[in-house]
Amino acid sequence: DNIKNRKVDDSGDDIVYTPSASKDLSHIDTFLKVISNNNRLNITYSNEARVGYYTPALNKVVLPYYITKDRDIYILMGSHEISHVLHTPLEFLDNHDGTNSNKHPTVRGVKFNKVLMNCINIVEDIRIERLIRNKFPGFVAVYERGYTKLFHTLFNMAEDSWDKMHLGDRINHKAKLGKLSKHQLTTYEEGIFRYLKDTKDFNDVIIKSLYLYNILMENEKPNDKEQQEQAEEECEAEGDNKNTDPDKEDNNPKDSDEPADDSEDESDNESDGDSEDEQDSDEQDSG
Repeated sequence: DNIKNRKVDDSGDDIVYTPSASKDLSHIDTFLKVISNNNRLNITYSNEARVGYYTPALNKVVLPYYITKDRDIYILMGSHEISHVLHTPLEFLDNHDGTNSNKHPTVRGVKFNKVLMNCINIVEDIRIERLIRNKFPGFVAVYERGYTKLFHTLFNMAEDSWDKMHLGDRINHKAKLGKLSKHQLTTYEEGIFRYLKDTKDFNDVIIKSLYLYNILMENEKPNDKEQQEQAEEECEAEGDNKNTDPDKEDNNPKDSDEPADDSEDESDNESDGDSEDEQDSDEQDSG
């Protein structure tokens, strides 16, 4: 009799439970703090945030406000960030969270940048979601339901968007959605995906993130080369136009028929002759 929304049919045998649409889910943040093993963790919500993130310097997890309307999405995004708290090294987060502009850190000799950080996030997200699901097996079904709901909102894309995405985003899409995604990786991309998924610790994450980063950088080079070749062809075309311009040829002093140099030579010879005559006259006077 105390079950909320209890419904009994005419026979009085079947009981149907219908969840309340306005059910309060605020208790979930307490649950997230418990599984984080961090009683001082501050969990806040933002209308501006599209996804969640963790700020170690403030010991704060920020979650988008819209997740509070759905239990599965709430637990999915919340536990994802809690897994970062549990498994992503705080030293790395402190050095690479972008809050200290005086630092210019490197990762295995590679200067830290947004592309590299994106690669690390992709590979680390695969690892921390696997770890949290292994620790709490009940999350497996929750994650599947949560990503199913997000598929039509957060992960929705136009038909032609898949081909425009770079390799890292396509792998991230498949890692999050799995069979829910209607898009397929190529055999080559699937092999990279399997390699990135096989991580035992954060050291593996860094190694494989750099592997993905190098692939992305190599894929950028052909485009740069094509642009350079196109620019060189345009320069050559402009050079040909200049060489065939008759007006510019007539104005070129090297091609002029006027004996400018000869007149200067004659003037020099005349001046030399005058100086010789003056010298002879001086000698006669002195004699």
